[in-house]
Amino acid sequence: MKIFIAVLLTAVIVSSLDAQETTKPDTGTMPPPPTTRIEPLSPEPLTLIPDSPTTIPKPQNLSNPQPLDSQPSMTEAQEQLKKSKAAADADDLKERILFRQVKTRALQDPKIKEHWAAIPSAKTTREKITAFKQYYNLLYARMLRLDGSLKDRIEKSKLETLKRINEKSEFILKEPHRT
Repeated sequence: MKIFIAVLLTAVIVSSLDAQETTKPDTGTMPPPPTTRIEPLSPEPLTLIPDSPTTIPKPQNLSNPQPLDSQPSMTEAQEQLKKSKAAADADDLKERILFRQVKTRALQDPKIKEHWAAIPSAKTTREKITAFKQYYNLLYARMLRLDGSLKDRIEKSKLETLKRINEKSEFILKEPHRT
């Protein structure tokens, strides 16, 4: 039986190959190659190197030209960069110190102390979350009133704090309550 199927398949394949005709193009019917000559765009022959280089005109309006000798050297530029990094780090440190001082002064406010003391007395989780948000909004508003020059740092800290509260509250509220 296996031999019969193999012979049958072979016969089908051979007959299908014979049935396909391959057509060869007739070379006698092809058009002759074009005899027209293409003229170059320019009568001059092309060269790789130009005979005379083109000149670029000098700019006429130089307000404050500096000779190349007066440019700072690489080591001088690195020293200036180190100084600017050091100055930026020093400014950041001063701002962080001032932020902590303002926060300490704001925490001394009796109204803020009162809000902090009220947080543990909240009965439900939602009430505690709301109490924390009110406390931090009040704290950062008081800090902003004490020193407005730290507005960017205070706003950034407030957003980070409220974001953490929201993330934790979403987790806590989704968690099944244990009794």
